[in-house]
Amino acid sequence: MAFTYDATQTTDLAKLRRAIHDTNNASGMGVLPDGNNLSDAELQVYLDNATYWYTAVPPVLRLIAGAYALLPRTISGVGYSESMAGIAEDLRRQADEWERKPPIDDASGGFGWYDESEKFFGSDREQVLP
Repeated sequence: MAFTYDATQTTDLAKLRRAIHDTNNASGMGVLPDGNNLSDAELQVYLDNATYWYTAVPPVLRLIAGAYALLPRTISGVGYSESMAGIAEDLRRQADEWERKPPIDDASGGFGWYDESEKFFGSDREQVLP
């Protein structure tokens, strides 16, 4: 399935990818538990059923949360532990926040308050939006 992303794009698909931090298609760097990305076609279904691009974010976050919730395990290492159920819950809280507080969408395709979503899928997976 196709994955496209260009940081300079201001399309609804690009905005949605940035909001869920599904912007890196390198192997193992996607937002799904297996490291895959959501395809353009998968995201387009949500965009087609959304009033605005940002109203597609909560259901997509819940889709990703569901994928994590299906994994009944904790990944542990020396000084490290990651609960799949905890990640799922964090994603659900993020989805709830998106529904309560619509984003600021400027003409350049930039984002307002929700740039913090990077913290979840970025280097520090423990942090989520307040």
